[in-house]
Amino acid sequence: MGRARQSELWLSILRGRASVAWLCWLTLIVTVSVIILVGSDRTVLPAYRDAALQWFAGHDVYNSTGHGFLYLPSAAILFAPFAALPAAASEIAWRVLMIGSFAVGVRRLSTLAGRGLGFDLFPLMTLAALPPALSCARNGQSTLIMTATMMLAAAELADGRRWRSTFWMSLSLAFKPLTVVMILLVAALDRRMAWRLFVGVALVLLFPFLTQTPHYVADQYVKSLQMFRASSLCGMTELWAQPFSALSLVGITVTESVQTLIRAAAALATLALCWVAQRRHGSRRAVEYLFAFSVLYILLFNPRTENNTYAMLGPAIGLFAAPWIGNGRHRAAVLFLSLLLFLLAAGDELVRVVAPPGEHIWLKPSQGILFLLYLVRHLFFPDGDPRQRSRFDSEPASEVAGRPVLAGAGTTERRGPFFS
Repeated sequence: MGRARQSELWLSILRGRASVAWLCWLTLIVTVSVIILVGSDRTVLPAYRDAALQWFAGHDVYNSTGHGFLYLPSAAILFAPFAALPAAASEIAWRVLMIGSFAVGVRRLSTLAGRGLGFDLFPLMTLAALPPALSCARNGQSTLIMTATMMLAAAELADGRRWRSTFWMSLSLAFKPLTVVMILLVAALDRRMAWRLFVGVALVLLFPFLTQTPHYVADQYVKSLQMFRASSLCGMTELWAQPFSALSLVGITVTESVQTLIRAAAALATLALCWVAQRRHGSRRAVEYLFAFSVLYILLFNPRTENNTYAMLGPAIGLFAAPWIGNGRHRAAVLFLSLLLFLLAAGDELVRVVAPPGEHIWLKPSQGILFLLYLVRHLFFPDGDPRQRSRFDSEPASEVAGRPVLAGAGTTERRGPFFS
C-alpha cells in the first residue's frame, strides 16, 4: 500500500508540475555552459562558425569530401551573429538558443497532446525528450533546433494556423535541410498548405541573395548540391546509425541503387501512412502521426544519420506514451515505449561495452524500427493504443471541448485535410 501511494505521489508530481520541467531544461543549459567554460572540445560549432565567416568573406563554404558543412547557405547566414562572438560566448549563446527552443517545442507539443486530459503533459514529455537529447545538446548540433521548429510547426498545423506552420517549417529548413521530409508530406496531403510551403521554401532559397552577389550565391548552391551528393555516398559506404549500415554488420550488403529504390518506396509508404492517419483520425492525432512518421523517415532513411540525431525520437515516442502513463489499461504499451526511451538515452553506452569499436550503431536504428512497427500496428488496430480509446468507450466531453470541430458536426473532430 505504501509503495502504491509513493507511485501515485511521483505520478502526480510528473503529471502536473510544469515548473519542474522548466527547471530540468534550465539545469541542462547551465550544466552544458559549465562544461564549455571548463574547456570541453566536444562541439560542432567550428564548422558552423567557419561556414559563416567564409560566406561573408566570399570564399567557398563547401568541399567535395562529403564531410563538413552539410546545410543550405541560409544556415551559415543564420549562424553569423554567433560567429561574431568570442568562442566561449558563441558556444554558450548557441546552446541557450537550441536547448531553449527544443524545450519550447516540447512544451507546445505536450499542450497539443494533452488537451482534454485534465493534467499537464509537459513534465512527462520532458522526461521522454530530455535524456536522449543530452549528447546532442553537449555537442551543439542543430538537430535540436530542427526538431524544435518541426514540433512548433506540427502544433500550429493541428490548430489550423497555416501561415504560422509554414513559417516554422521554412525556418526549420533554413537551419537543416532534412526538414524537407515533413514539408513534402504536408504539401502532398493538404493543397492549401502546398502553395504556402512553396512560398516559404522559395523565400529560404532566395534569402542568401540579399547577403552576397548573385554569382557567388548561385555557385555556392551548385557546390552545396555536390556536397549533398558526396555526403549521401559516404552514408552508403561508411557506418552510420541507419538500417543499411546495421545490416552490413551481419554481412548483408545492400547496393547503392537498391538503397535508393528502398528509400523511394519508403517515402511513398510514409505518405500513405500519413494519408491513412488523416482519414482515420481527427486533425490533432493525424498531425501527431505526421510528426512521428516524418521523424522516423529522417532517422531510418537518411544515409548520414548519426547516433545523436536520434534525439528527435524522444518527443515522438513521448507523444504516444505520456498521455497514458499511470493508466493500467495501457500498461504494456507504456512499458514498451518507456523501454525504448531508456535504451534511447542509455542503451548506446551499454552496447559500447560489449561491441567492437563503431559496431554499436545497430541499436538506435533497431529502436526506430520497433517504434515504427508500433505506430503502424496501432494506426490500423487502434484498440489498446495509448493514443486511442476503445471503440466501446464514449468520448469525454472535455476532450471534445478542447479541440476544433466542424460547424454543425456535433462532437466529431475534423477529418480529411488537416484544416477542413
